[in-house]
Amino acid sequence: MEVRLYGRLEGRPAVMVAGLPGMGYVAKQAVDYLIEETEASLFGEVSSPYLYPSVVVFNDGVMETFLDKRFYRFYLARLPSLDILIFTGEAQPSSAEGQRMLADEVAKAAAEAGVERVFTMAAYPVPRHVEEPRVYAVATHGSLLEELVSRGLIAMPGRSSISGMNGLLLEYFAQRGVEGACLLSETYVIDAPDVKAAAALVKALRSVLGIDVDTSRIEEMARRFDEDLHRQYEQLRRAKEAEKGLGYIY
Repeated sequence: MEVRLYGRLEGRPAVMVAGLPGMGYVAKQAVDYLIEETEASLFGEVSSPYLYPSVVVFNDGVMETFLDKRFYRFYLARLPSLDILIFTGEAQPSSAEGQRMLADEVAKAAAEAGVERVFTMAAYPVPRHVEEPRVYAVATHGSLLEELVSRGLIAMPGRSSISGMNGLLLEYFAQRGVEGACLLSETYVIDAPDVKAAAALVKALRSVLGIDVDTSRIEEMARRFDEDLHRQYEQLRRAKEAEKGLGYIY
């Protein structure tokens, strides 16, 4: 595996934000939005064929290949107050070994580059739709968790775990003396993109980092998502009522 950064952080305050695909594509949507809104530039990549998904993709019957694509990438957003190194990818490694290998190498490269804190993002599953998704937090240090709670996040109650890269990165950064936290937005969507949950993450991250990022576009996307969802619920309700109304036929 090779982790390459295309340049050096210039001694300014620097944090890393990471989000890879997971439940509801919540983290991936949030980090992609951050890249677009900050106009972050490509800053590095991870090369290893052993990390690609164990699947071959065909388009109209013709095979495509992922082997020449930068599946895991770094972007750099240089903002007035700090530098944000952003890490993302198109999928998570398919094995636990691959996930740990990737988390270890990414944490090593980012820590050596001067990253002082890391924030990962993930989904927090709930059993039903919520009008306003809440954002929970876990952290490697109690002082950081207290800071996040003071900014409106909710400390994750009880004993919990985060699977995959969005959790493992915290462990490997902590081993290198870099504190970090994971922000988790409520979602009940499992296999489809939950834009509303992603919007909640972006707004929480904006508050945590104290950065000026325009969230109006993703908030509008979340509003349309919610309208479509309520429309689908109403159609389903009417369909069920119609089925009950036909009960005399049986």
